[in-house]
Amino acid sequence: AYETGGPWLEELMRYIRGNFLFLQEFFYREFPSVSIASPQGTYFAWIDMRSLGLSPEEVQFRLLHKGHVALLDGRDFGAPGEGFQRMNLACPRSLLSKGLQGIRQALGKQR
Repeated sequence: AYETGGPWLEELMRYIRGNFLFLQEFFYREFPSVSIASPQGTYFAWIDMRSLGLSPEEVQFRLLHKGHVALLDGRDFGAPGEGFQRMNLACPRSLLSKGLQGIRQALGKQR
């Protein structure tokens, strides 16, 4: 991997970046008040859902029980994470799309 893994790693990074852009476009279109922090050296996106006017508990409940989507609750990372959800972008785009449809179902369209 150290000697010949460079092209694979470059392709992986391009794919994850494409997933981030796909995620960003989804939220821009469906939930424009939600902001997303660009990943910094990882494959997790931080999604700021505070603008939806829902408590973190309500967001978690809706994601799990209405959308059948399990994201990482930002509160697990301390007080600064409250109101955020953390989403893994290192997955096939089809799985990401399915998760985003679950988010739409869980949180409703906010336009």
